[in-house]
This record gives sequence, structure tokens and C-alpha cells, in this order.
Amino acid sequence: MIIEITKDNIPKTKNQLKNMIIDAIKKPSFQTHNDIKISVNGTCLQGYITCPFSKLVETFGNPMIGDFDKTDVEWNITFADGTIATIYNWKNGKNYCGDEAQEVEEITDWNIGGKSQNACVEVYKAVFKQPYGIGME
Repeated sequence: MIIEITKDNIPKTKNQLKNMIIDAIKKPSFQTHNDIKISVNGTCLQGYITCPFSKLVETFGNPMIGDFDKTDVEWNITFADGTIATIYNWKNGKNYCGDEAQEVEEITDWNIGGKSQNACVEVYKAVFKQPYGIGME
């Protein structure tokens, strides 16, 4: 965890410092395919996430185009602890279902891929700003 303190944001009270620390803890440290090339070889389905496409774009930036077969879009993410995750729609978009399927911007059911369940933990922390399963129904 890195807390960047500059001359413009020096905390003046303990409460301000506490809030800076909490914000740093809540802010996930990751890079996506938009930042670097990420190898996702060896990843497979680890879990699911339900959230709007717009929330994923807000969190991880623009997705890559899918495989033109079973997926429409995909995000590749590497987290600070080395966890690799992928988020993708699977067989629920126009590439697989045809013109009657939802637009990708309307999809809310996503697959999470990775090499371990930690991929789900890190994705949930990044998207919902809380650990996997906490507050989820």
C-alpha cells in the first residue's frame, strides 16, 4: 500500500490521516490490458459477478473485444499481489446468441477467470470496494 502525500494534501488532523489510510486500503492496486500486456494463459472460470457493464468500465476502463464466438468483451487484470483475473461475458451476448441478445452495455452477468479463487476476491474488492461475499446477496 502506498499513500502519496504531497505539499497539497498533507493531513492536518489525525482524522484526515485516518481517512487517507482508509482510502488507500480501499483503493485496489491493479493494472489492466489498457496499461500493460497481461498473459492470461492457464486461467479458467473461478466465479461470477453481477454488475452493470458501466461499473466495470468505471473500475477497469474499456474492455477488449471478445473472441467473436462465445464472448463479446473481456478485461484482463493483474493485481499488486500477482493475482491475474479476467472478466468476460460468456454465451450471453450477440456474438453467441445473435441479434436478439442484449447489447453488451446491458449485460449484468459476468464470468471471472483466474488461476485461483483470489481472482474473485480481488475483482470484488476493486468493483465493490469491499471483500468478496461481504454484503453480497
